[in-house]
Amino acid sequence: MRDDAAPRPSAVRSSRWLLPCLLAVVVLALAVALVVVRNQDGRPRADVGALLHQEAQEESLDHSAEVVVPWAGLDIGVEGPREELPDVAGVPANLRAPDDGSFVRVQARVAEEAPAGDVRDPEEVYLVLRADGRDYPLTVTGGLSLDPEAPTEQGGELWIAVEGQPEDLEVRVSVGDERHVVRADGTVESGRSEGEG
Repeated sequence: MRDDAAPRPSAVRSSRWLLPCLLAVVVLALAVALVVVRNQDGRPRADVGALLHQEAQEESLDHSAEVVVPWAGLDIGVEGPREELPDVAGVPANLRAPDDGSFVRVQARVAEEAPAGDVRDPEEVYLVLRADGRDYPLTVTGGLSLDPEAPTEQGGELWIAVEGQPEDLEVRVSVGDERHVVRADGTVESGRSEGEG
C-alpha cells in the first residue's frame, strides 16, 4: 500500500530552491529601495567653489606643514576628497556635494606670531586651493582671513565644494612676491617667486 503523505522528490527539490530565490528577491528589493532613498535626498547641492565653515572642527590634519611668513608661522594642511561633510553632533550636514563633485578640507592656523616690533609692514596672506589644476580662492569674503592687522581670529578650517574627485591637491600660500606650496602629503615647496611655475 502506497503512503500518499510522503513528499514527492520533485516537491522537495523545488522547496530547496524557493528559500534562496526568496532571499535574492528581498536583497534586490532592499538595494533598489536604498538607491531610491539616496536619490530622494532633499538637501540642496553646494555650488562648486562654495566655502563652508563647520561649527565643530575636526582634529588637526595628519599631513600639515609649517609655512613661515614675515609675521607668523602658519600651519597649513589639505585633505580630501570626501563625498559628504562630517556630521555635527550626529546630525548630517544640510548640504550635499556638487553634482559629480566632492568636498576638500583645508586648515590654515597661526602657529606662532612674530613679536609686533619685529614686523615693519606685515602683508596679508592669500590662500588658493589647487585641485587637479583648478584654482579655488580661499581668502575671499566668507573664507579664511590671514591679515595680520585684522581684529578677528586668524585662520581656521574650511570645506570647499570642488568638481569631481581630485587626486592632485595643494594649497598655494602667497605673501608679497613669494609663494609657498603645501601638498596633501605634507610636503612643502617654499619661497618661489610668483612669476615661477
